[in-house]
Amino acid sequence: MPAPKDGVLLIATPQRVTAIDAGGTRWRTRRLAIDGIVLDRIEPGRMVGTADPGDGPNARSFSVDLLSGDAEGGYVEPAPERAARPGNFRRPC
Repeated sequence: MPAPKDGVLLIATPQRVTAIDAGGTRWRTRRLAIDGIVLDRIEPGRMVGTADPGDGPNARSFSVDLLSGDAEGGYVEPAPERAARPGNFRRPC
């Protein structure tokens, strides 16, 4: 999706958005979706889209700042679980 006023071309993969300008890659977002992105529209300074549109009511909207690539909304990765390691457990008394 071109954003000519902001001087970038937006390229979406199923998980992220990348902005390309005359100098190359300007920015790449964090992961915004699990299995699909729709770039809905350009607003002044922002791109608005939908993450995982095939999920029906569970689809999540997001927006990306066209200057910095900072994103709001979309997929949020869960916190990593504490890894099980030898000795990282209690034996029953």
